[in-house]
Amino acid sequence: MLQNITLKNLREITVNKQLCIKFFSEFYDFVMQRDKEILAFVEDTLNKPYFIWQIEQMYEKYPDSLNRPPLFCVPIAVKDIFNVDNYIMRCGSQLPPAELQDKESEIVTELKKLGCIIVGKTHTTEFAFSKPAPTRNSHDFPNNLDLSPGGSSSGSAAAVAANFCCFALGTQTIGSVIRPAAYCNVIGFKPSFNKISTKGVFPFAKSFDHVGFFAQTLEDMKYLATILFEKTLISKIKYSEKINIAIPTCKYAEQPEKEIIKNFNFYIEHLKTKNVEIREVKIFDNISEINEMHYKLSAYEIYESHKDLYPRYKNLYSSNTAELIEKGHKISATEVELIKKYKIELLEEVTKFQTDNQIALWCMPATLTYPPLRENSTGSPLMNLPWTFLGFPTLSIVNQFDNSRVPMGIQFATFLEHDMELIDISAMINI
Repeated sequence: MLQNITLKNLREITVNKQLCIKFFSEFYDFVMQRDKEILAFVEDTLNKPYFIWQIEQMYEKYPDSLNRPPLFCVPIAVKDIFNVDNYIMRCGSQLPPAELQDKESEIVTELKKLGCIIVGKTHTTEFAFSKPAPTRNSHDFPNNLDLSPGGSSSGSAAAVAANFCCFALGTQTIGSVIRPAAYCNVIGFKPSFNKISTKGVFPFAKSFDHVGFFAQTLEDMKYLATILFEKTLISKIKYSEKINIAIPTCKYAEQPEKEIIKNFNFYIEHLKTKNVEIREVKIFDNISEINEMHYKLSAYEIYESHKDLYPRYKNLYSSNTAELIEKGHKISATEVELIKKYKIELLEEVTKFQTDNQIALWCMPATLTYPPLRENSTGSPLMNLPWTFLGFPTLSIVNQFDNSRVPMGIQFATFLEHDMELIDISAMINI
């Protein structure tokens, strides 16, 4: 078995059909056995004959090794709020799957065309909100299984950390890609708002829902982004000798635990050895108000997403989700419009400030805490919230300078739509 299911390692195997099928047959046995302890996948979506059939179809469609798609036979996992042909849809809920099924998600279809094969569908918190999924944190298997893998994309992050796939699909409405990536010690990438289509994804809050990705390495994430995005935008930054990295200060930056801040500062000391200039910048001093506005608009929109289903299946919803839906029903359309107006104003303000000060990247801890016990919580998304509120692209990388054995991620953000710039610069200073 390969130590890591990365693109580099897979390319050596997929050249030969017999070798590929033999490897993936053993690989899938490993996944099915190990996942009995990790619970990354919705159990009845693990289907070895179907997985092998996908591989055989790829070789039949692309017999010429010189004329194959860029992600030929790359195994991916898909969060169970994405519709996928030949798989049922539950969204981590008790509702009848037939009520949730729809046309296949556009990004899933696109990844299939690029050559990806699906390992299975991964556990999510109920409707991508807060009720913890059964998934265990797999980053240091078999240690720390009692820790949370984060949420709501719990299974996707754990699947990548467990070496069950090369990439996994997740979603983020507040912090559901960046936080699980940090907790599971993998790379997490949330593209700009609307950069990836959410068609075929069951909605939480349409103003904030983002499709995101998990990968084992930053190199692999960069390759995936290069395939998916065209780098057509002119940079807002005039790069000179050093890259300007901004560290937020004041109330937003004061939210994490002291140990997180301490180890973040270790990382910053390392970053200073690179070709960068570190600037401390006061931003989001009204973070409490931003948090509240995000919560209210999310509550209003989850009510809108469930207003047909909830009255018929109220008794099948968890108390967490039911409470949010009912709160959302009480929020007025006038208040929603004021929040949306402020969101636009804040986006313009932060973009102008970043441009005027020639800030290439924002850098901060990815989480408030280390992973909590999984039975208690999926952790707090508050370090991710303002960037999701704005729709900025964000990236979580592994902090190699943390003194503890449990994971801590570093989060980067930059201008809306400048996704490749985010990944390119992050890779430049971290690889």
